[in-house]
Amino acid sequence: MMPIQLKIKQMKKEKLDFELEDDTGSIRISLWGEDIRHLEGISVGDVIRVNNLKTNRFRDTVSLNSTGFTRTTKVQSAAVQNVVLTIIGIIKSDRISTELEGEINNQVKMFVVASPVLAERFGLSLEDDFEPKLLERIPFPAEAEIQGNKIRKLKAAA
Repeated sequence: MMPIQLKIKQMKKEKLDFELEDDTGSIRISLWGEDIRHLEGISVGDVIRVNNLKTNRFRDTVSLNSTGFTRTTKVQSAAVQNVVLTIIGIIKSDRISTELEGEINNQVKMFVVASPVLAERFGLSLEDDFEPKLLERIPFPAEAEIQGNKIRKLKAAA
């Protein structure tokens, strides 16, 4: 009789860390695997409810991890605000969306904007060298309508 050989292949699960905060403080939450998809459509500033997490303590730091029963639901969307910001950098960009750094009230924050909106505002084409040409125009003061970390409308500051 021949011995049976088992090959065990370990799959790495995707992991997403984020901070959840309220008036009392903040805590780090790690979502694993399929639990990450529950964050689709949720942006910074939204009020969410997260159920069925397990507590983790590592080096006197408490965090929360998802379980197979974790559910995340949006309770309320972030408020729409009209702000003046200065676009100071680009984190990454493609034809669909651009992640950028913007400064509001002397604080640097990360924002997401639809690339076609950004291209139109700067008079650029998405077809060729969009990101390098955009970088040439930064810093750029702008008036923006934001919701959480998403820029919905953008125009040059007056």
